[in-house]
Amino acid sequence: MNPSLNLAFIDFETTGFSPRKGDRIVEAAVITTDCNGNILSQFETLVNPLREVTGTEIHQLTAEMLGQAPGFSEIADDLLFHLKDKIIIGHNLSFDLKFLEAELERHYKRQFLFQGMCTLQLSKYLFPTLPVRRLEALCEFLDVELGNAHCAFSDCQATVSLFSRMLSLANGQPDFVWDRIIAEPCSLDFDPYPRGIFINRNQALEKSSFKKSQLRDFIKRLPSDPTKEVSELQYLNLLDEVLADRLLTDAELESLKDMILVEGFAQNQVKSIHEDYLRKLCRIYWIDHDLSQAEYMDLKVVSEMLGIEEQILDAIILEEEIKSKAEQLSDPPERGFEMLIDKTICFTGALNATLNGAPIDRSFAQKIAIEHGMVIKSGVSKGLDYLVTADPNSLSGKSLKARDYGIKIIAEPVFWSWVNFKVD
Repeated sequence: MNPSLNLAFIDFETTGFSPRKGDRIVEAAVITTDCNGNILSQFETLVNPLREVTGTEIHQLTAEMLGQAPGFSEIADDLLFHLKDKIIIGHNLSFDLKFLEAELERHYKRQFLFQGMCTLQLSKYLFPTLPVRRLEALCEFLDVELGNAHCAFSDCQATVSLFSRMLSLANGQPDFVWDRIIAEPCSLDFDPYPRGIFINRNQALEKSSFKKSQLRDFIKRLPSDPTKEVSELQYLNLLDEVLADRLLTDAELESLKDMILVEGFAQNQVKSIHEDYLRKLCRIYWIDHDLSQAEYMDLKVVSEMLGIEEQILDAIILEEEIKSKAEQLSDPPERGFEMLIDKTICFTGALNATLNGAPIDRSFAQKIAIEHGMVIKSGVSKGLDYLVTADPNSLSGKSLKARDYGIKIIAEPVFWSWVNFKVD
């Protein structure tokens, strides 16, 4: 390679795989070096895609984080400033370039066509038998550190190190022909003017944390004891309104503060209202006697927005879970004797109930079911009406099969209530 050339390593995180289908860049990173690997400049920023954020499970970037970031139009000149007159290098470079070209075309209203050197393609020449060429795999193969995969700056740093290792290996091969992969430096017909607007992941998280703590810190500064009777309804309605999108804007935060001050709420009153609000939401999520991961995460988001500490959230969840189970056991669906006749039923696992202190076995439960006109089945098939289990979350083969078939699984205490049999 020409030792006078400088290099620009790039990496982008995106909402998806196709800019033609509306996917956008959500994070950009550029590291420039000379041909000896000495770093000349670094640039990284989150990018507001101005559309629904997808791919979070891969890049770990949320709408809250990206909402604080500049749009691509605000960082376009900064990117080009770092790329101009340098050879662009990336891993799976064609992916990054198609997004870069699409974003620049959208901003400048003109076409851009870039070329560069791709470490993935270079690996095909150097390691033709290597089965996997993802960045993570190549880093492991060449013992290159990869910090936070699918973080643009970390991936960019890894690509710098990866290229350096590959460069050494290529130079050690007398038959290696650089002309097969070398690219021309990035040429522009104008001078980009960098604006210096950027925000990285850590800064976005710090800003989010600060915003979430503002309401909590405000509440801590309120008087400890109430000075008058206050009406909670209007404040609860405002909470419903501002929390509907799970995003507390500065204006919404100020509206909450204003109402708290105008109504004369004390610290303990606001805390109590917030906890009651969270408790009611939690109760809604427990209505089906199950709290999904998505529901838990939503409760966590709301608790953070309301300034409720994690241990209080956990206590509320446990409290509502206990209530949910109690309601499930004490208020089962009503079943008349005639409604049980000819219904097929199967039991799985050991029973928990006792009668006069002695454990009840499955044969006794089956006998009671038969007395009420039910038909006992030894296994689960599509025609089964009910599967009884002491643990509704059981992972037994029968339980898993019943879930697959959509068969009603009932807890053991519900069965005893259906047949009006008193157990300990």
